[in-house]
Amino acid sequence: MKSKNFYVYIYLDPTKPGKYNYSLDLCFLYEPFYVGKGKNKRLYDHLNEAKNSKKNNHKLNKIRKILKENQSPIIIKYITESSNTETLSIEKFLIEKIGRIDLKTGPLVNLNDGGFGTNISKSIKEKLRERQIERFKDPKEREKNKLKQIEVQNKPEVIERKRKAMLELWGGDFRKIELERRKNSDWLKNISAAATKTNKSEDHRNKVRDSIKNKLKDIEFNKEFHNRLFSEESNKKRITTMKMKYSSLESRNKHKQYYTKEVRNKLSEKSKEKWKDPNYKGNSKEYIVENIKGETILITNLKKFCSFNNISYMSVLKAIKYKNGVYKDFIFKRKEKT
Repeated sequence: MKSKNFYVYIYLDPTKPGKYNYSLDLCFLYEPFYVGKGKNKRLYDHLNEAKNSKKNNHKLNKIRKILKENQSPIIIKYITESSNTETLSIEKFLIEKIGRIDLKTGPLVNLNDGGFGTNISKSIKEKLRERQIERFKDPKEREKNKLKQIEVQNKPEVIERKRKAMLELWGGDFRKIELERRKNSDWLKNISAAATKTNKSEDHRNKVRDSIKNKLKDIEFNKEFHNRLFSEESNKKRITTMKMKYSSLESRNKHKQYYTKEVRNKLSEKSKEKWKDPNYKGNSKEYIVENIKGETILITNLKKFCSFNNISYMSVLKAIKYKNGVYKDFIFKRKEKT
C-alpha cells in the first residue's frame, strides 16, 4: 500500500497583500512566490536554508528580503495526506496555473514546471551558463575563484578525505591491476628511455657547477641567499625538524644503543690524551690577519676579533672563501696545520 504522508505547500509574500485569483478554488490574499511538495518538515527547509546558508538564488534571496523587513513568509499547505504521484501532479498543475517569473507568466520563482523533482529547464541552464561565462571574463573574478578553490583544497577535512580515498583505492584490487598493466605494457621502457635522455654528461655538470660558483661570488646574490637561508622562518623550521627528529623514542633508543657507557669512557680517555699535548688546539682554526700597514697578527678566535673590531663574522668567512680573504682594511688567511 502506498504511503499517503505527502503534501503540497505554497510560500506567500506578506509584503505584497492583495487579491490574487487564479481560479475559483485558487485565491490568495498575498502574492504566492513558490510552490513545492514534500513530507515531514520539508516546507521549512527553504526558510532555514535562507537563514543559515550563503547560497545565492532567486528563491532564497526573496525569503531573505522578507526577513530583512522583520516579517516571515506565510507557508500554507494546499493539500495533505496524499501519495507521491498525486502531489507531483498537483504541484505541476499549481505552477502552470499561477505561472513562473522566468517565463514571464506569473510570480513564482520555481525553475521548472514541477512534477519531476528539482530538474532545471534547458533555458534556465543556458542562461546560468552565459552568466557564468560573462562573470569569468573579469580577471579579478577569476583570481577570487582560484583563491577560493585553493582555500577549500587546503582544508584539513578535505585533505583527510582525499587521503582516505587514495588509501582505499590503492589498498584494494586497483593496485594489483595497475601493477600488472605496467609490467605488461611499455611503461617501464618509456620511463627508462626518458631517463637516459635527461642524463647529462660530465661537461654539462661542470658547467652548472662553475655557474653556481660564479653566482656565489656575486655579493648581492650572496646577500639574498644568506637572508633566505638564515631567515627567522627557515631557522624555526630547522629547529622544529631537529626537535621532531631527536625527541622521538626511536632516536633516543638508537643513541642509547650506540653510545653506551663503555663507548663514552673510551672517547673521554682519547680526548684527555690528546689534550695532554701542549701544541694541540682541538678543531679550532688559526688565521693570519694583515692590515694596511703590512702588520700581521695570529688569531685563534676569529669571532672575538670580529666583534672587537665591529666586523661582520659571516662576511669575513665569505671573503676568505670567495675573495682571497680581502675584507675592508684587512686580509685574512687561514694558517695551514703543520
